[in-house]
Amino acid sequence: MQRQWVAAMVVVACLVGTAPGASAQVVTEERRLATMAAQAESPEQHARVAEQYRDRAESLDSQAARYERAARRLEKGWFPNEHKAQSMLRPGYAERQKAANARTAARETRVLAEQHQKIAVELRNAPE
Repeated sequence: MQRQWVAAMVVVACLVGTAPGASAQVVTEERRLATMAAQAESPEQHARVAEQYRDRAESLDSQAARYERAARRLEKGWFPNEHKAQSMLRPGYAERQKAANARTAARETRVLAEQHQKIAVELRNAPE
C-alpha cells in the first residue's frame, strides 16, 4: 500500500514538473500575422506582412476547395426521401458552411493584405 502511494506521488510530481512546458500557448497563424502587422514599421516589413496575408488567403481558398469537394462527394449519393427530417440530415451541409467560412476569411485576409501593401507604398513615397 505504501509503495502505491509513493509511486502515485512520484507520478504526480513528474506531471506537475512538466505542466508549465506542456501548457505553452499554441500560436495560431492568425495571431502570428496580427502580431507581425502590429509590429511592422518599415515599408519592407509591411510588404512582408502583405505577402504573408496573401499566402494565408491562398491557403484558406485551397481549404475551402477541399471542403467543397468533400461536400459534393457526400451529396452525391444522398436521396432526400430516406429520412423523415431531410433538412437536418442533409449530408455535406457542415462542409458547405466550413467552405463559406473559409472563403469569407480569405476575402478578409486579402483586404488586410491590400491595406498593408498601401501602407508600404505610402511609407516608401513619404518625404523624409
